[in-house]
Amino acid sequence: MDPVRSWPSGLLVADASVWINLVAGARASDVIRVLAMRPQISRIALDELERGRDKGRRTAAALADLIKDGLVEVAELPSEAEETFLNLVAGPVSQTLDDGEAATLALALQIGAVAIIDERKAINLARDRFPALQIISTAELLLSDAVRSVFSDEELGNVLYRALQEARMRVPEHLLKAVCACVGPERAASCVSLPARARQSTGKTLARAPRICLQQSEISSPRMSARPVMRSRKQVSQCRAIGARTALGAIWRSIRSAGAPSRISARRFAKWC
Repeated sequence: MDPVRSWPSGLLVADASVWINLVAGARASDVIRVLAMRPQISRIALDELERGRDKGRRTAAALADLIKDGLVEVAELPSEAEETFLNLVAGPVSQTLDDGEAATLALALQIGAVAIIDERKAINLARDRFPALQIISTAELLLSDAVRSVFSDEELGNVLYRALQEARMRVPEHLLKAVCACVGPERAASCVSLPARARQSTGKTLARAPRICLQQSEISSPRMSARPVMRSRKQVSQCRAIGARTALGAIWRSIRSAGAPSRISARRFAKWC
């Protein structure tokens, strides 16, 4: 079965990095209009993008227009999904995610949606913990039949190229050949986000190369958004000592409601404890 053309339809929850990629591609509204349902973004992931405004990043402003036009829906994290969310942000660094990624997965699980996410760690962790959760990438969305039906090969190549150049979109290994074919070998070689061997390849060697891995940009990613670091380790330790995940969640919610919610990172909060 073709891994691109078989992606499921229905509810979609897209992570912040997906919107960075789509906005960079300059055809986000056209992509969204071909979908069967409006894609959603969690409020927490949206807050991550909003923090990028002060750094001159344009994704939040572009996404705000899409939301205003009714093309994208902002979803609050249901209370039933908070335990899943906290489990994804609390713990060792190797086993936890940033708030936006965790909220995307928790929301998708709760409402039975497909998660659109590109970060390798998040995908691997989700497949390990939530094998029933359906996950696709930005590249998979752009290469789907639905998008191809309204984009010419040239238009699609331009969208992918901009996403690679400006957002440094990560492409899953099984889609690398398809993406490179759309972009073209010369432009693929000019993408600094590609590995050196890919940039140095000629058309012939590019056709033979099974793997051209694009790393997610640390510069354009919401992961780099500034967040306050809180030092209340004693309070969190007490919660963990009694195994009170519910208490941890209650403290986190009270802090968000008392202060500026968009500036509170649950992952950082869990580390204090």
